[in-house]
Amino acid sequence: MRRYAARQEFVSVRDNAIVLQSHWRRYQERQQFLDTKKKVTTIQSLWRGKQQRAEFARLKATVVIQSAVRAFNQRREYATTKNAAIVLQSAWRGTLDR
Repeated sequence: MRRYAARQEFVSVRDNAIVLQSHWRRYQERQQFLDTKKKVTTIQSLWRGKQQRAEFARLKATVVIQSAVRAFNQRREYATTKNAAIVLQSAWRGTLDR
């Protein structure tokens, strides 16, 4: 009978140790997973930020080019209008002098 009780106690302690070890391994794996997840999220965030900054720079360059083209067109239109006004004034003054 003592042998049976000793065996039962041994099995119980062994089973408890197995459960404890299992929980500890689960805890360690969970911590490793969370650490890896945090690192991956940080890398993704940095990469997306880099992409957004590059996209913003590209859009900013586009706006600068558009602005330069609009300014060029406005100056050209102004020069054309000014020259047309000069020609009209010159013709009118020529008509008045005659």
